[in-house]
Amino acid sequence: MKIIKKIITIIIGTAVFLFSGCVDSEKNIQNSEIQETQKAEITQISTSVSAKQFKSFTSKITKHDLNNVILDVRTLPEFQSGHIKNAQMIDFYKVDFREKLSVLDKNKKYFIYCRSGDRSGKTLKIMKKLGFANVYNLKFGINDWNRNKYLLVL
Repeated sequence: MKIIKKIITIIIGTAVFLFSGCVDSEKNIQNSEIQETQKAEITQISTSVSAKQFKSFTSKITKHDLNNVILDVRTLPEFQSGHIKNAQMIDFYKVDFREKLSVLDKNKKYFIYCRSGDRSGKTLKIMKKLGFANVYNLKFGINDWNRNKYLLVL
């Protein structure tokens, strides 16, 4: 009987020891994953900015800029009625919108806008999910750009 109690005590002690080691390993793995996520978030800049900030960022971007893209996500008629100089257009409402975004170079900086900031705000979220690192959204869209009397091109 005493031998059985000793065996049971040893089995229980061993199980507790092994289980606590597994929990610590799981915690270490979870902590490691959290640290990696935090590092990724630190290097990722995706935010909404004012018209003044947007203008200061985009004023030096040329049509053939290799690192920066101004992206208008309005419809073609909206784009043709006036857009920010050197902007490229991808229509938010087109069926292939997400596909067109997904093939863009994720290492470039993107400056996105629409009419009011709604579509470009949604685009910002989509681009973050697709892995884009640097995306700046014109907070209140071209409406805010116009309120500040900044120029558009046809």
